[in-house]
Amino acid sequence: MLKIKKAGAVLTAAAMTVGLLLTLAPATAFAGNSAYCSGVWVCVYKNSDFNVGLGYRGAGFSLQNISAANDNEVSSWENRTGTNARWYTDGGGAGTCHNMSRYSELNWMSPFGQNDNMSSWAGNGSC
Repeated sequence: MLKIKKAGAVLTAAAMTVGLLLTLAPATAFAGNSAYCSGVWVCVYKNSDFNVGLGYRGAGFSLQNISAANDNEVSSWENRTGTNARWYTDGGGAGTCHNMSRYSELNWMSPFGQNDNMSSWAGNGSC
C-alpha cells in the first residue's frame, strides 16, 4: 500500500497515472470515411481516399473471399479495430499477403503496387 502524505504528491501521482492511461490508449483519429466506416470495423473502398465503400467487417473475422463483383476492385482501406487484419492477392488466402495493421489506414494502394489486387481478406491476425 502506497501512503502519500503531501497533497502535491497526490496530484503528481494522479497526473502520472492519467498520463500512463493516455499513452496506452489507441489512436482513434482517422482521415478515412467516417460516414461509411463509423464503427470499429475493417473497411475497404473501390476508389482512393476512402470513396465508394465496398464492405466492412468487425475485428476477428475469418478468411473470406471478396465478392465476385468487387474482386480486384479495392483501392483504399482502413482498419479501425484493435486487431491486425490482412488481405491476399488471390482467393482463399492464396497469393501475396499484405497487412492491414490495427488502427491504420491506406488512402491509395497504387503507389505500393497493390491497387485493384485484393481477392480475399481476414481480420484475425497478420500475415
